[in-house]
Amino acid sequence: MISITTTVNRAHQILNRFIAKFPNGTMRVLEATARRVQKRMNVEGKPITYPVQWDSLKQMFAALATKNWGKGIPYERTFSSASAWQVQSFANGVSLSAPHPAGAVSGMPPANNGQGPWWQSRIHRGRWPFLQTELYAELARLPAEIMEALKVSWNEAKQ
Repeated sequence: MISITTTVNRAHQILNRFIAKFPNGTMRVLEATARRVQKRMNVEGKPITYPVQWDSLKQMFAALATKNWGKGIPYERTFSSASAWQVQSFANGVSLSAPHPAGAVSGMPPANNGQGPWWQSRIHRGRWPFLQTELYAELARLPAEIMEALKVSWNEAKQ
């Protein structure tokens, strides 16, 4: 009888330690995933090709009328976008973000509750990493990495 009680108590202790370790292990995996997406998105795009593939005539006329939005034509790159994507960890999650107008350059998720297509300006397609492609590639690895983190947490809890 004592061995059964001891076994139940031991299982209870292990489960409590495992549950305590679970959030930290999962957060490490989420942050590592976000950092890999960040690294993939911060790759500098290829130079523009001509003729420019404008999204609309309105966009073309606006760019030309303002001398490429005040930057002059031809526009010289500042390469500041190569470090635009940032990762921030907080209590219950991780945020991956980039400043406006990164959506046009890197792509944006559907606006209406995830319904509809992802969008990336035609000017940047094929030249800059596309967020959907890079994000989905990393998210596909997430289940296996979380399972591995859980195994590590379980083994640590048993000690």
